[in-house]
Amino acid sequence: MKTKCLSYLVAGICAISLGSGNVFAQTANSDTAQYNKIVEYKGQAEQLIHFLAYAMNTLADDQNPASEKETVVKESYLKFFKNDKVQIEDDLDEKRDMPISKDVQAYLKDIDFFFVKAKFEFIIENIEHFVNENNVLYFRVTLSRVLTGFTIGGDTVKSTRKRYVEINVDEAENDLKIVSIYTTKLNADKELLDWWKNMDADWKAFFTEKYKLTEPITSGRIKQLQEITELDFTNKKTFSDWTVLSNFSDLKKLNLAGTEISSLLPIRNYTKLEVLDISNTKIVDISMLKYITELKELYIADTKVSDATIISNFRKLEKINIENTEITGTEFIKELTLLTDIRLSGTKIANISYLKYIIKPELIKISGTNVTDLSAIAGKNSLVYLFAERTGIVDLSPIKGLQNLKHLYLNGCAIDNLDALTGLPKLEMVFCDNTKISKTKADEFMQKHKKALVVYKSEVLLNWWKTMSADWKEVLSAKLKVGNNPDTETLHKIIATETISIAGNKKLRDIEPLRQLVDLKTLDISNTSVSNLQPISDLIDLKEINASHTEIRNLLPLNKVKSLAKLNISYTKIADIEALAGLSELELLIADSTQVSIIKPLLLLSKLTKAYFDFTKITEDAVYSFNKQNSKCLVVWQTDSLLKVWNTVNPEWQQIFRAHTALDKEPTREQLHSWITLKSIELKDRFDINSIDVLRNLKMLESLELVSTQVTNYSVLGSLKELRTLKINNSPIPDLEAVAGNVNLVSLNIENTPVKSLKFIESLKNLEYLNIAGTKVKSLKQVALLFKLKSVDCFNSPVASIKELGVLKNLESLKCYNTKLTVKEVDAFKLACPNCKVVHY
Repeated sequence: MKTKCLSYLVAGICAISLGSGNVFAQTANSDTAQYNKIVEYKGQAEQLIHFLAYAMNTLADDQNPASEKETVVKESYLKFFKNDKVQIEDDLDEKRDMPISKDVQAYLKDIDFFFVKAKFEFIIENIEHFVNENNVLYFRVTLSRVLTGFTIGGDTVKSTRKRYVEINVDEAENDLKIVSIYTTKLNADKELLDWWKNMDADWKAFFTEKYKLTEPITSGRIKQLQEITELDFTNKKTFSDWTVLSNFSDLKKLNLAGTEISSLLPIRNYTKLEVLDISNTKIVDISMLKYITELKELYIADTKVSDATIISNFRKLEKINIENTEITGTEFIKELTLLTDIRLSGTKIANISYLKYIIKPELIKISGTNVTDLSAIAGKNSLVYLFAERTGIVDLSPIKGLQNLKHLYLNGCAIDNLDALTGLPKLEMVFCDNTKISKTKADEFMQKHKKALVVYKSEVLLNWWKTMSADWKEVLSAKLKVGNNPDTETLHKIIATETISIAGNKKLRDIEPLRQLVDLKTLDISNTSVSNLQPISDLIDLKEINASHTEIRNLLPLNKVKSLAKLNISYTKIADIEALAGLSELELLIADSTQVSIIKPLLLLSKLTKAYFDFTKITEDAVYSFNKQNSKCLVVWQTDSLLKVWNTVNPEWQQIFRAHTALDKEPTREQLHSWITLKSIELKDRFDINSIDVLRNLKMLESLELVSTQVTNYSVLGSLKELRTLKINNSPIPDLEAVAGNVNLVSLNIENTPVKSLKFIESLKNLEYLNIAGTKVKSLKQVALLFKLKSVDCFNSPVASIKELGVLKNLESLKCYNTKLTVKEVDAFKLACPNCKVVHY
């Protein structure tokens, strides 16, 4: 960086101060003048933020001269900060748990110190103006701070944080200066409540119904609401103000398909988002998604989006659907090597050469495009489904040798032979209606490939309709409002339907006609006599099935329906769910009142968030074993018994549990199971609590913190086998014999308690952190047996010897001041354990 760049920075900041007039001293009696002045100040505030980023980036680059950095820290900073006392909440240390603030110069120096090369980028979300108690105008800028780079320790930094910058206005001098930068809002509770209070009625109704919210709506409940990871607004046409979404930055999955949303501005900071569906919306510009680099699935079908350049940023993308958009090129795909599902149909795309960079594609759709050449897919042996209908494809030779290809769609192409498909071992279906393939050629191919069916001309569809039962014809005719003798064009519309429901139709005993509905996404066959799911085994886009109250006994046909996300098999005779083990998209399974006894097949389904097994044969041991290995999935399985337990919990403990998880006055079955799978409980300054026996229900509890309580009996701890962290401070503990059974404990803190003996600690072989400060413990004999210990605090205690600790080679920290230890003994320990940091005086 040249010196003139720094001069430009200073000059630019000075220019912000130029202007005239006082917001509250306008001579014209007009709100317009005041409004215009505020708009002008907001523009200046935005400039100030840009200059701040420029200065911070100057400090964060080791290539810049030390003299220029020194100028920024000692002089230039006063051009945009009020004075040297301005406080900035530290955001440079990602591992910091507690918020701390620094003087502005200390913070700026830390930027220079911590980073070898880093970049600060401020994405402004909002600039608000306020008037303080002295009737003085000030501004608060809400922004996302994007920090990328490398620390002096060689670590890679990549983080995004919401930050707030408060700016004072000196109207007499027409000067704007930063007075505070922070992340933690002091009035967070009030802001949460105000956010809810000011929300439109239709939004409140949606959240209240969706998440069973009941009055009073507390700030804690609102915070939990804002921390949800999934939201689905499919076909919600009533919402107009989508700015509400800006508060849900923890979302991983967002479905806005079929809504009236027209701008992605509210979600531009969803840096954790993995799945986004904006299909069939009014979105035209997707550039706001620039920083959402964790995306794995993106659906923008049926929109007016024309520029796909930004998509190349999403290197983790696995599925993309840009069907029926204005996009004309595929250059962006070059960087998306992890794609497995690529849907480009209905666009003006002509060149798919960039598909050659995709490592393992499984499904490609290019139907209705201007594509004429399939060379890019040559050698892509992972390909299972290829849709190339109504394209200019003539040459099928690139398909030769695709060993896993099962379904090939070539309807409406000018192909005249199937020679390239010879010898494909897994080929099952070839659709070549309205091509130059003759009946003779089709029959010859099928003679040589007994497992493959060639669907040519429209006779197949006509025969499908002709042989269909009258009851099924009635269902499909009613749904699509067609007559009894549909023509081929109508039949094609029928097989393109995406939703079928025959719920409650006792006339239908099979679903054989559904084999041809290749675009089917949602199927409801509940309360029917259907017993076999085989006809839907090849429907690759099927996402939701309701087969409750049916006669099905076998789920094996579903093992190939890889897109399945929701499945309801409740009140069936299903006993085995092994077939679901490979359904990686499965999010919800409802299997109440079935014969299921083993849930292990669901273990590796990373997207599964809820599984219902009330009134089944699964056992408590099976559920807890599952939860230990897959904590992301909520297993609901004992609602009746849990409700009885909950009703015995006293009001004080019910209040405590509600502070840790959402629990309505009449808890839902999901809430009850979330309660018993709580992993952490913190209890501070609750002198009204003298018993913790209720915790025996929380068998997954990993962390327990009890500070300043009246609890004297800790026998229940022995039943909490998953406990990793235990903290009991300022409490009347007579003994902790029960803790001897908590062999998984990693951290034990019993500071300021009357504990005298550590005999119980001998069995805690996994302990790494021990705090017995302020206790009556004299001997550390038992501690010497804990070879994994890294830290021991025994200050303010009568400990008289640490010689025993010399054998603890992993010990990194020992705090033993204000004890009966002599300097001589401490020095001897330091010699024996030179790698241990000792605090003693």
